[in-house]
Amino acid sequence: MKDNLNSIDFLLRCADTVVSKDELQKRISSKKKLNLKLGVDPTAPELHLGHMVILKVLRRFQDHGHNVQIVIGGFTALVGDPSGKKTTRPVLSAVEIEKNTKRYKEQALLILDSRKTDFLNNNDWLGNLSAAEILGICQARSLNRIIERDDFRGRLNRGESIRVHEVLYPIFQAHDSVVMCPDVEMGGTDQIPNFMTTRQAMKESGQDPEIVITMPLLVGLDGKKKMSKSYENHISLEENAKDMYGKLMSLPDAPMKDYFHLLTDIEELKISEILSMHPMDSKKILAFEITSFLKGEESALSARSHFENTIQKKTIPDDRKTFTYSSDVNLLDVIHKTGNFSSKNEVKRLISGGGVKVDGDTINDWQFIFKPKFKGTVKAGKRFWFDLEVL
Repeated sequence: MKDNLNSIDFLLRCADTVVSKDELQKRISSKKKLNLKLGVDPTAPELHLGHMVILKVLRRFQDHGHNVQIVIGGFTALVGDPSGKKTTRPVLSAVEIEKNTKRYKEQALLILDSRKTDFLNNNDWLGNLSAAEILGICQARSLNRIIERDDFRGRLNRGESIRVHEVLYPIFQAHDSVVMCPDVEMGGTDQIPNFMTTRQAMKESGQDPEIVITMPLLVGLDGKKKMSKSYENHISLEENAKDMYGKLMSLPDAPMKDYFHLLTDIEELKISEILSMHPMDSKKILAFEITSFLKGEESALSARSHFENTIQKKTIPDDRKTFTYSSDVNLLDVIHKTGNFSSKNEVKRLISGGGVKVDGDTINDWQFIFKPKFKGTVKAGKRFWFDLEVL
């Protein structure tokens, strides 16, 4: 691997925080194979492009010969990370944790190199600690440092309770790194207080403190709020290639530069050239780059062709699914049960906003009823068509 600053600048492209770049330079210059840690609480099983930002940086390090260790918080998920939260988070059951962990691995490996990725579970070491050992770990940590955080301080100022298990979370997270001794830990900016606690814990344990890298949040498809499933502005890593490409083509022009920098490995000068093109052409390159990386070049080519034929040329696709019902059914249920939309409220907004057509006619009434002997084609949104038959 190249051990010059240009290489490090590429690895750290768009990083929000690096503590510290000089430390990272020294470790890379030593020719040492680095271990990079990413801690994950398996609270949400579906990953989206916002999660890809950090995973993409980890993949760059892997491509330069380094290893990634994903720490599934099997133990700490039973506690719940309080970072940035205004209230106590609900905890997960062991069954939910196991189910979500399996799904997380499958999605993460769409981006990471499986040969250089280890999945660990912190329950393997934290779950076996005795009460005396936990007290010993806590004795070495400062409560002042933990409760001075903005999230805890805000709750105290509002007279809201902070549960003891929440205070333990950053202590357990720090102990993960004491056990693993990683060279680098990555995460979101909201994790910085936890990372500083971790660095101090490693120093006190006689270890070289981990280098901390945080990345910015990715703006969602609305071009305003952070990408989030709750805002319904996300692109899931589990999307099929056609939907992924099509959704990327709906991105406003303004965030395109950030998407190129955060989600692709295209060089800076080339990105500038691409962004000087017509926005439609720039967006096609962006959509193809991301879709091909996650779904393969063949699928991305097919998705691009599908977009050009159905959206630009307004041709109804031939590979439509058919849904059949045996009695009266309303439009809302029909569209929601296709599985292409996350909630009935999303479908209601789509229908009310004029985003649904039945045999070419716009239907604004979500209570519209399909009667027996109906047979036709429904278009829901910009990219989804299906045939419907009511017997």
